[in-house]
Amino acid sequence: MEEAHNGFNIKSRLVSCCKNFHLVDKLFSISLDNATANTSAMQFLKEDPSIKLVLEEYGLRKKVIALDTPTRWNSTYKLLHDAISYRDVFN
Repeated sequence: MEEAHNGFNIKSRLVSCCKNFHLVDKLFSISLDNATANTSAMQFLKEDPSIKLVLEEYGLRKKVIALDTPTRWNSTYKLLHDAISYRDVFN
């Protein structure tokens, strides 16, 4: 990115790329490190109209899905339990 690496610019670039490649309604997950600009970008992304429309179309809500963690015996169950509500999006 040539512009400043702040939350708004990161969100704008992400949305632009998703729209250019027709991925807005196919986006399932975004993984980031804990850099302040990334955290800020996710806050801006949650308010983006194109993302809100997709969530509303499928009746979904913004949600953090549990991760599969080898040191936690029930993490796979939590991951699958959370993901079931998104099965229509994958079909």
